Amino acid sequence: YQRRVHGIIIPNKILMFPFTECLIFTAVYFVLNEAIPYLSPPVNTSSKKEAWVFRNYLVSLVHCIASLIFALIKVGIHGINFCGMNTPFMELIVAHTVGYFIYDTIVAELNNTNDTLMRFHHLFSLIGGPAAIMNKHGCNNAINGIIIGESSNPFNISRVLMKSLNITSSSFYNINEIVFAVVFLIARSLVGTYYAYSNYSCVEGPLVVDLINSAFMVLSSFWTVTILSTIGMKFASMFNKNKPLWVRGYIWLMSKINRSIPYRVAFHGFILTITTIIPLVGKIRALV
Repeated sequence: YQRRVHGIIIPNKILMFPFTECLIFTAVYFVLNEAIPYLSPPVNTSSKKEAWVFRNYLVSLVHCIASLIFALIKVGIHGINFCGMNTPFMELIVAHTVGYFIYDTIVAELNNTNDTLMRFHHLFSLIGGPAAIMNKHGCNNAINGIIIGESSNPFNISRVLMKSLNITSSSFYNINEIVFAVVFLIARSLVGTYYAYSNYSCVEGPLVVDLINSAFMVLSSFWTVTILSTIGMKFASMFNKNKPLWVRGYIWLMSKINRSIPYRVAFHGFILTITTIIPLVGKIRALV
């Protein structure tokens, strides 16, 4: 379970972690960021920081598409599983994502573009990915999470890029916003809740990966509130007068969740209970 390296005792799990692959992917994304001005048409930005951020969103788009392709290939080969031993290909998929998040964390902190939720998102990714690899039973869950988490990102990144290019009045932008909201709510809130709950069914899976996945669901619940609130404002503008009862009820509920601490605590507490507390008790019972 451990080995002595230059007089230092190091657990084998750490020695088996693909540090080299992660750092290679990190370097690839840094190189891609610098290469984008030579690969794409010039974009007018007001500052070097904005230009860097715009390039970083393009890099993020490449990462999420690549991650989805790799993850779907894995599903095609091995199916959707919550248990089972890691394979080298699974570990490479997770190492790719860890390498990207090392890059993205550095870039975001250097340019001061991270908010609190994104910092937690990066932290969870940098803990959960290595844990999934080193445990040798966690990559199935991690890759399922990649599919759920990245499925809405191409649409989200596209809307941010279109905002940067001032093309928000186009029909394509409006359609993309609708698709993003629908995919996010289905993938993160509905499928994601079932997925976070089901992770705990794998007894040999690492508990830290289960908890990280549940933490992602709690983060997603904050973004879900933001999206639902935006939809509520659109409803309010669509029905200026004679709002249907369901629209008035929806707007009232979202305003309560947004402005009332008890309502917000109740909403996020419900998500936490479904995705973490109930299945965690079940897993502890199975382990005992």
